[in-house]
Amino acid sequence: MIHVVDSVVADIQQMTDRQLDDVVHAIKMRRQQLTKQNIRKLMVGDIVSFESTRTGSTVTGKVRKVGRKYVNVFEGNTNTVWKVPANMLTPLHIGG
Repeated sequence: MIHVVDSVVADIQQMTDRQLDDVVHAIKMRRQQLTKQNIRKLMVGDIVSFESTRTGSTVTGKVRKVGRKYVNVFEGNTNTVWKVPANMLTPLHIGG
């Protein structure tokens, strides 16, 4: 996989402005697709984890609400509700 990424980066170095725009558009579309896939997998009550960009730590909590792009995750230890992009979440498959 690392070889593929290196190859893509090398190709990007050679691209024109128009080609870069096409690549950016393709990346955005792929990210949207991955987000939709993750949203479909999640249900209220699922246990999930994610890396907090605020604290740099791993947060584990329960899904409270599933939206189009974001998921509300309740962290019981601190009574905090996090609004997290679906592609940042990892389902933990606990208790199911």
